[in-house]
Amino acid sequence: MDRHCVTVCPMRPMKCPFGCDSSFPERNLEQHCSEFLQAHLHKLLKAIHKKGFTDEGLKDHALLLEKHDNDGKLAKSRDVRSLTNVVKNLEAKIKDDSS
Repeated sequence: MDRHCVTVCPMRPMKCPFGCDSSFPERNLEQHCSEFLQAHLHKLLKAIHKKGFTDEGLKDHALLLEKHDNDGKLAKSRDVRSLTNVVKNLEAKIKDDSS
């Protein structure tokens, strides 16, 4: 039983992989990521674009990324690495579309 609770239990508590202060059962990861997408995007964009964006600019950029995310890949990202890849791909797509 102890091994189950530590390894595979869907009710095992976990912290948000994006660094927000949330704690929740592992089975709720998908729901958490969908509900807090804007906060996670803002935090990630702040790290990627250290200079050149105000907080308001980062929020606008996050909304622009969501608008261009036709496949819903942003909301499906479950960790920082996958969200970073999706953001970079969307930024490249937006840049190509505006050229």
